[in-house]
Amino acid sequence: MIKQTGETTIYRKDFDKPSYSISIGKKKEDGNWINVFIPVSFRKGVSVGNKTKVTITDAWPSCYEGKNGNVLTIFINEFDTELPAGFEEIDDMDIPFA
Repeated sequence: MIKQTGETTIYRKDFDKPSYSISIGKKKEDGNWINVFIPVSFRKGVSVGNKTKVTITDAWPSCYEGKNGNVLTIFINEFDTELPAGFEEIDDMDIPFA
């Protein structure tokens, strides 16, 4: 099985349910860029905000049957996120309205 790891940005679009993707790019010989968005999926119950920078520690290629045929996707099983400077992770018990 092919395993995927590394740093990337997760893009989120909200429809009936959230849709996630990552982007890769390649510079052409003429200096223009080609950008491709690749759909990604997570374990059930995982929610990620738009433009979240993550370090993928366990992922693999997958697919699903879409309206227009089969779609290649990446299933992200495990990942880490970096909090912005000045922020710290808190426990749900510390949130008064959770």
